[in-house]
Amino acid sequence: HVLLIEDTSEMNFAWRNKQIEGLGPTGNNKDQGFFIHPSIIVAPERGELLGIAALKIITRTHGQNTTKNEEHKTKDITEKESYKWIDSPRTGIDRLPTDTIKTIVADREADIYDLFLEHHLGRMGEKCELLIRSAHNRKTLNDGTYLHDEIASWEVQGIHEVFVEGNGSRSPRTARCQIRFGKVTIDVPLAQKKKWKDKKPVPDVFIVDIKETGCPETDMPLHWTLATTWQVHCIEDAIEKVEWYRCRWLIEELFRVLKSGYQVESVRFDDGASIINWCALRLLMAVKLMYIRTHREDETENSARAAFTDLELKVLEQCEPDLIPAKSTIRRPTKNTMAWASLLVAIMGGYHALPSAKPFGQTTLWRGLAYLDGAVAGYRAATRNNG
Repeated sequence: HVLLIEDTSEMNFAWRNKQIEGLGPTGNNKDQGFFIHPSIIVAPERGELLGIAALKIITRTHGQNTTKNEEHKTKDITEKESYKWIDSPRTGIDRLPTDTIKTIVADREADIYDLFLEHHLGRMGEKCELLIRSAHNRKTLNDGTYLHDEIASWEVQGIHEVFVEGNGSRSPRTARCQIRFGKVTIDVPLAQKKKWKDKKPVPDVFIVDIKETGCPETDMPLHWTLATTWQVHCIEDAIEKVEWYRCRWLIEELFRVLKSGYQVESVRFDDGASIINWCALRLLMAVKLMYIRTHREDETENSARAAFTDLELKVLEQCEPDLIPAKSTIRRPTKNTMAWASLLVAIMGGYHALPSAKPFGQTTLWRGLAYLDGAVAGYRAATRNNG
């Protein structure tokens, strides 16, 4: 079983004074750039990023109307930019083994009736389920109530603690949350019901509602309402879905590595196609970086071959005497293990490998991988010139 986690990130090139052919307006409809929408593969039991199943590039046209007005609401889903929430994971599912169970995970932007309808009609691929954070107080066919009223009528089924990462606006804490769950049938949105007579309600959508109690007054309480096509009949089922959803932070981390680490928005190419290709390449490198960081202590024999090419490993071996002096007292992992390769890459990135040093992180690794790229290029040039 794997999670297919999808999200969108804006690539903004407002700093470029010249209008670049092949780019379009971004979210504010003024700056130039484009959007990337990947579907990443995650192993839920380990919270581990495994790769990218699909990538959709969205370049808007100037004057394009993306306003959520009544006319927009009645458009066919395939004519909307939001179709990406259906198309991208469906493409990824087609590329994965048919016997692998897949769960599509996404934030509130993916709370789209058509996504649940497509799944209900069996059009999202084999062995596929949904886990989407709810954004809309939808009408249900449970006695004609709306979703929020329906949830409020359910009894609390248990308590679950969720660690909340700190940021500039909130303090890190362990949130003590009440969990409610139940099953609903989602009604057709009113605007679509009027125009599309063939659209039907979607039955058997399970809701897991997790809400923090006793939140500090200075912070917003944690509150997630998750809609899933997985059956949820007990508190263990509900907690499992919450933990799967928490893996969504991996795609946010991937975007952070792409922008802050590889700084893709600073590239100076003069045409949109080159910029987009560069961004896609760096996205793959960001996945590699996150994989290396996750497995930096793996000393399984030849485990480095999962992330490094034979040539990269050869260059690392040649560089090792210069990176770790013979008199060094640090522990040396076995050659060709991930622990060995990641340590050498980290040292290339400026890591001080002392016995008391803290574990290296992603900033050190992306610097080291950039250095390794240069070393590999130099090795190729030297061996070519020497015959």
